Formats: sequence, structure tokens, C-alpha cells
Amino acid sequence: MNKSESIAELAKALNKFQSRNVSVKKTSVNPFFHSKYADLASIWDACRDELTKNELSVSQVAGHNESGIVIETILMHNSGEWISGSQAINPIKNEPQAIGSAITYARRYALAAILGLVADEDDDAEASQGRDKLKVNPTATAVKPTPTEETATQADYPMTLTSEPITAEQKERLQELQKKLPGRIKELIEEWGWNVKAISKLTKDQANHLIEKMEKE
Repeated sequence: MNKSESIAELAKALNKFQSRNVSVKKTSVNPFFHSKYADLASIWDACRDELTKNELSVSQVAGHNESGIVIETILMHNSGEWISGSQAINPIKNEPQAIGSAITYARRYALAAILGLVADEDDDAEASQGRDKLKVNPTATAVKPTPTEETATQADYPMTLTSEPITAEQKERLQELQKKLPGRIKELIEEWGWNVKAISKLTKDQANHLIEKMEKE
């Protein structure tokens, strides 16, 4: 964390802001972990008025350093005092859409953190443990695509050639992709009609299909 020489006035203002018990509505859902969270717009809607009343403002800017793309979040007070923190991001692809998604994701976490807001449900650190928590609705109707001359050779065609189990490397890659594309694994599994309830239960071929499909998105 970086800060101005003094943050006395900023600290007082932030104390008043936090005493207002700003409530952030968690209206978005992560289908993979079945947890609710507040998106970036919801956090801003919840705190904007109270920030203004307490002479506080926030700026978030993107830049580069030796780690790559970095989001810097700066909390400022009308007195000129400030504190800031940086968050490195690692988009899955060097493309505008992937970079934009990663920036939004980082901004959401950084904004909530610097203001002391709770924008996610507490999952008891499950997401950071690498445990499988994929649940497919058993009552959902699976929709299987009909093979055509066009689709039969596509890498995302939902077929299982062997029963060889998923490798550790594939599992790790899918967990990385899930963080970048929340809920997409579950959507594809349901779309392709696979009877799979956890990443560890995928076959090697199924994992390949998922990885190739998600890396193109």
C-alpha cells in the first residue's frame, strides 16, 4: 500500500463512511460455486452517495509494470490525503475482450477491499483450495448437438473417445479458466449432456474439449 504523508483526515472520513453500514446487494451468482456476489456496478451504486457525503472519492486506472497489466485503486479525501493499492491481472488471452473482463474483475475486488466492503459470500476459502465444487442440476434437460458435416471436426464437439481420466495439468488449467470465465464449465457440461458432477470426474478427452473451447472464448 502507498499513501500520502498524512492520512489523518482520510482516516476520519473513512471511519464515518464505514459507520454507515453500506449494504452491497449481491445480485449476481457464480454458477460454479453457487455463491452470490455483487458486480462492479452494484458496489458503485451502494457506496457512491456515502463517499460523496464524506468527501471521499475513488479512482481506478490501468497501467503496466514488470508483472504485466496492473490496476491501481486510489482512495482520496478532499484534504488531498490518499491511499492506494495495486492489483496485477492475468487475462487468459491477450485480446481486448479477455483483458477488459480481467480488468473489471480486478476493479471489483480492489474497490470493495479499499473501502472495507463485503461484496462476496464467505465460502470458507473453498475457491482458493482448488477443490471441485461443480454441481450439475440432475433435473436439467441435456441438449446434445446434432452432428453435422460442419461441426463433426470441431474441437468442442462433445464426444468422449476414451475413459482415460483427466490429468493434473488439465485439472489445473480448467480451474484457471473457471476463474476467468465463471460458470462456463457448468454451462458447457449441461449443453453437451455430460453426466459429470465434478472436474475430477472428467475424462482426458472431455477435459481437452473444455479447455480448447474456453481458450477460444
